[in-house]
Amino acid sequence: MATDDVQFRIRLNPHLKSRLENIAEEEGRSLNAEIARRLESSLDSFRYTKRDEWIDRLSGLNEWLLEIDEQMRRFSLMLPEVSSRPDMEKLLRPIIIAKMASLQKERDRLCDEEIHIRSKIRAYDNH
Repeated sequence: MATDDVQFRIRLNPHLKSRLENIAEEEGRSLNAEIARRLESSLDSFRYTKRDEWIDRLSGLNEWLLEIDEQMRRFSLMLPEVSSRPDMEKLLRPIIIAKMASLQKERDRLCDEEIHIRSKIRAYDNH
């Protein structure tokens, strides 16, 4: 046992304890070493599972950002056409401007979320 290891008591049902003892014996480890190895393994697995979830989320964010950019491009192309027709300008220009503002707000929110997720991934990778 390392000098900085912490001891604590744990309750296990007898069947689980017996299974762990049998596996530890087969693997040539103490019961304590087997439990510690399994806990470490489960934490590593959780770590990479969360990391994978965040990477998937990033991929989804990037797709949505591309879609927003495309929608904004289309609306910006509409503005000159609408402005050239006075009958349409009064009605459609405010709607297009409002829609573009809404899209920009959503884009900003997604960019903030992307920064947050990237920082979580970096923190996980540095541990």
